[in-house]
Amino acid sequence: MQAYALAAVLLAGVAQNPGQSLPPGIKLKFGDRFSVIVRGFPEYSRGYVVLDDGTVVGYGFNRFKAEGMTLGEVKAYIKKELVKTIKDPDVTILVDSIRSEFVFVNSVTGQVIGPVNHQPDLSLRMVVSRVSIPERKEDYEVRVFREGKEILRSPLIKVLDGSTKLGDMLLSPNDSISVLDRPAIRVWATGAVKRPSEYRVIEGSTAQQLLLQSGGVSDGLELTSLYKVKLRRGPQVLDVDVSPTAQGFPLEAGDMLFVEVPKVLHITLGGEVNGIGERRIREGLSLLAVLEGAGGITGGGSYENVLVFRKGQTYVVDAGKIFTEGKLVDFVVEDDDVIWVQQNLKRVTVLGEIAQPGQILMKPGIEVRLADAVAARGGVGLRGSMRHTYIGRKQADGKIKVTEYHLDAYLKDGDTSQNPLLEPGDMILIGTPKGFTIEGATQALSSLLIVETIIRR
Repeated sequence: MQAYALAAVLLAGVAQNPGQSLPPGIKLKFGDRFSVIVRGFPEYSRGYVVLDDGTVVGYGFNRFKAEGMTLGEVKAYIKKELVKTIKDPDVTILVDSIRSEFVFVNSVTGQVIGPVNHQPDLSLRMVVSRVSIPERKEDYEVRVFREGKEILRSPLIKVLDGSTKLGDMLLSPNDSISVLDRPAIRVWATGAVKRPSEYRVIEGSTAQQLLLQSGGVSDGLELTSLYKVKLRRGPQVLDVDVSPTAQGFPLEAGDMLFVEVPKVLHITLGGEVNGIGERRIREGLSLLAVLEGAGGITGGGSYENVLVFRKGQTYVVDAGKIFTEGKLVDFVVEDDDVIWVQQNLKRVTVLGEIAQPGQILMKPGIEVRLADAVAARGGVGLRGSMRHTYIGRKQADGKIKVTEYHLDAYLKDGDTSQNPLLEPGDMILIGTPKGFTIEGATQALSSLLIVETIIRR
């Protein structure tokens, strides 16, 4: 009788729904109440409660651990025990009441939503979305505790926005969810920023965010080429990339961000380069960096043989070695330099029965073969023949030597000997199906070159 008295106390506040059955796979727990019905034997048909130690004491069977068992497992156990006194007992198990279970929520915002009834499909996002959060969700984090241990810690915004699966985590009974301020760290922003000061920022903030929070760089330094952003961390001084495509640079407590303004140089750009005219650059930039920073060379320019006029002297710099040889030319630009990018004179000419007669520029580091040149000028014309293609090349004595190639043999059969590598100054003649003799091809090239030169001028 003491056990039933205890059960009556434990069932206080328990939802009553006599005769219900548990969903498949759901297990009994402390405080749940069920009935055992043995057909034809009313003395064995009684109600029971799972006691605080998880056991059940009954009539016709010994005390057993019911907590954690399904109804089917309970039925099998009781039937096995009753067989000792009843032949083939017909046993039915019905749930009389299920003790409600909760998850608990607290928030630093001061809103208390109280315990939330636990359901099998209750997710973290479903619970947290009930908490009223101020506008800046990124300033808060979520922590989940289970059986006294922290099992999850995440920025609130990642739980709510669905960008990760954190919010889909299913909660267990008695889980505790806390919405708290994210920890802050102390950092500094100094140098050429608009608001140099000490700042308290959210843990996980980046150097780029701190630069924005401090107002950005001082007026007149909008171009990233005119300043350097560095970060002092203990004895280390680290470079920080603040370009739009750069990855975030995570801050640590005690970091000092400073914007360093190097000496500003005045230079002049001209020739085949974008951004011609006077420009301001920071000290220490290489010639290639200056050209790329101005937008690069034009389609008709060349990185090779760039002229630099400096204090009465002229330098010829091959800034294109990075493309042809993989070597960076460390030519540093100085104040008052005048930089002139020359035309790309490395070109080949395609004439004859070609769709678009004309020249092709040969860019540094990119090889051009006969088939490439023909394709670049629109392919062979209607009256042309790939069977008869000719290349005129200047020799050491100044004379032009003409060689015939069967480009169709390369295109059809892969004969690479018929698709030679071109050199600057080569002249290509696309013939007709009848072809030319070498002498005829030489004369035709000469005539067409004269016409093409006059037209180009």
